[in-house]
Amino acid sequence: MKKDRKYSIVVPTRNRADTLYFCLKTCMAQQYDNLEILVCNNSSDTKTQEVVQTLQQQDPRIRCVTPPKTLGMTSNWNFAMEHVSGDFVTFVGDDDGLLSNAVSSVNRILEIHDVQAVVWQPATFGWPTSRSAPNRIAVLLNQKSFLMNSKILITLIARNLTSCGRAPMVYRGFVSTEAMRRLKVKTGRYFWSCSPDVYSGYALLSEFDNYYYTFYPLGVHGASGHSNGEAYLDSKTNKQQSTFLAEHDIPFHPKMRPIAGGIHSGFLEALLEANDRCFQGKLSIDMASHLKEIVKQVSLADSELYTRAFELLKDLDLGDDFQKKILKWKKEFFNPNPPIKKPPLKNGIMDRTVLIDTTQYGIENIEQACQFIRKLFPDYEVPRYVPSVSVLVYGLTLLHRKFKSLLDAYLFE
Repeated sequence: MKKDRKYSIVVPTRNRADTLYFCLKTCMAQQYDNLEILVCNNSSDTKTQEVVQTLQQQDPRIRCVTPPKTLGMTSNWNFAMEHVSGDFVTFVGDDDGLLSNAVSSVNRILEIHDVQAVVWQPATFGWPTSRSAPNRIAVLLNQKSFLMNSKILITLIARNLTSCGRAPMVYRGFVSTEAMRRLKVKTGRYFWSCSPDVYSGYALLSEFDNYYYTFYPLGVHGASGHSNGEAYLDSKTNKQQSTFLAEHDIPFHPKMRPIAGGIHSGFLEALLEANDRCFQGKLSIDMASHLKEIVKQVSLADSELYTRAFELLKDLDLGDDFQKKILKWKKEFFNPNPPIKKPPLKNGIMDRTVLIDTTQYGIENIEQACQFIRKLFPDYEVPRYVPSVSVLVYGLTLLHRKFKSLLDAYLFE
């Protein structure tokens, strides 16, 4: 295997100089030389350009490319991917970050394990501007590693029995650049869908039999006022999503589109695209289960998004049977007296996840969050043997989750 691998960290950005600076500082902290930090500057303001130019003077590994015109997010990712020169590539959001040992740890993994993707479970950091969980770090206690089976995972995802979080997304791991190029040859683009990160995870499951997955948090996902994911939350962030949708220049799948208030809609749209383009339509997708999940999420949204969401669902090409089911689920989940949202817990342990109030430690940005989390963990020791995730293992995990949810409902409701 190739010893001196080159890695590419791609940072797509647009008018987010305030978070980009700290994101790039975490990339610059990588303890590995054969690395390019590729900023894709999508029609940004002068402040963004100044941030990139200033940091380029400090680190020659930073390179910047600019599209000839303003692009939608997915097209911008495709443009960035055309300029990647590394053997393995990851995409990092401009309010996200990497632990300083991320690239070196991935390289050690690839020296031992012959895989085409190394994926991790990220920690999360709520920037002070976050609407969902401001000033909070969440880190999973589990640090185990597995060899994930692609066929098992895509089957479970299609049936809505597990989430996209275990998929080999280029957004939370390093993926073989050659695998990404095979996707382009097969489908015409590296990325499709309004959710290119999630789409990449599904699509890549068609490209290799297995991949390395670790719960060690080599990356940190930041939630800020800029985050596209937060634009699904309520009508106060709907303007941000409206801008995102208006600039999206790749057609949505006819059976789904992103729906504010129901983030699962973006996951389903990505799955439908991957099925059509990468799996030749052979996945057995449980549309009823996925649609019910979207309706359940939308039912918790504020009144403005609630009304708009069901208007959008009604316009989709789903057929009469599914439209009748949507109306049934709408009545099932409707709550005339929705519970008052409690502020998120900031300190403690919940579901094996450590929650930390960052205001107590003076943490205000993703660079400081990455440095803090790095101190919590020893160096990643790469196991020479990692267990493979089988149907039995996944089945037992799903049963455990179901039992726990039933027990919680019995004890606390």
